[in-house]
Amino acid sequence: MPCLTELHSLFYPNGVKIVPQNIYELLTPIALAHLIMGDGSVERHGLIICTDSYSIEDVIRLMKNKAHLTSEGLEEIRKN
Repeated sequence: MPCLTELHSLFYPNGVKIVPQNIYELLTPIALAHLIMGDGSVERHGLIICTDSYSIEDVIRLMKNKAHLTSEGLEEIRKN
């Protein structure tokens, strides 16, 4: 399917998973729901999206989208 090939090339350039620069255009409410269902979980304090394979820059880019995602653990990540 050409549409999936196009998306794959955006998120896996050179075979490495990234958050693309145009994530703001791509992350619709439905896309965010799929991200949470695929790489997320519900905890007592809210939702968790697993971002272990992303760089710090990618995580920050993801957080700065129109959904206003936040992270209490970002400071801990920066220390490591």
